[in-house]
Amino acid sequence: MRNLLLALLLVALAAGCKKDAGAKAKAAPAAAAPEEPAAPPVVGADEKAGPLDPGAIKPHSATYAHSGLSAKAIARVALMHQARGEYQKALEVLAQGIAAHPKSAALYAVRGALYLELGEYAKAIADLTQSLKLHENPDVLVNRALAYKAFGQREDARRDLDRALELDPHSVAAWFNRGTLLLEEGKPEEALKDLDRAVELAPDVPGPYFNRAVAKWQLGRREEAIKDLERFLELAKPSEWRETAKKLLEEWKRAED
Repeated sequence: MRNLLLALLLVALAAGCKKDAGAKAKAAPAAAAPEEPAAPPVVGADEKAGPLDPGAIKPHSATYAHSGLSAKAIARVALMHQARGEYQKALEVLAQGIAAHPKSAALYAVRGALYLELGEYAKAIADLTQSLKLHENPDVLVNRALAYKAFGQREDARRDLDRALELDPHSVAAWFNRGTLLLEEGKPEEALKDLDRAVELAPDVPGPYFNRAVAKWQLGRREEAIKDLERFLELAKPSEWRETAKKLLEEWKRAED
């Protein structure tokens, strides 16, 4: 169960992307200024780059460095490579982009998110911190909180999540991750408030249901916990998550008999 709970922390990246398309459309890159997204993209395991204008991409060569592209376009090229699993190419594109646009908060944010996904947490923190110096953004704060947490810097992670919610009270990723942090610290009552809010804002995102089920079970609200776990199974797609949840559900139901 704990392995799944820890793994679900990474759902925040995907949850952040999903809320951009739905509950938080205002944060979508389409709202960007001509050169810079208003909210730097957050990279998730299932994130897809937006459609690229073929005319904006020049022929590649050994010395080609995406010259002439805006910071926004370079970020989208990097996300395209990331979506294909071409992480080294994505990092190369971002390095070139940052050299050409050193004041781009978005490019640092995307590279920091990539480093986070790759488990290179020190590099992630460095890039995300630089992005935040250039432009404070709640999604970037959530990603830095995840990187801090990976280092065991839980107070720093909590501060980033608190600040993210000050900037955007509708951030599903921030509510979810702060609730999970509290749950891991043995504070299920506090965690439940945050996870309730995450479910309210994004009722079709599976992660919060699982962790809310754990919080409710710890609080003795067993029937509600079972319902949340059943809802998680309706929504979750990864087979590993589903198998773990099924086993846990069986244990809980046996405990109720």
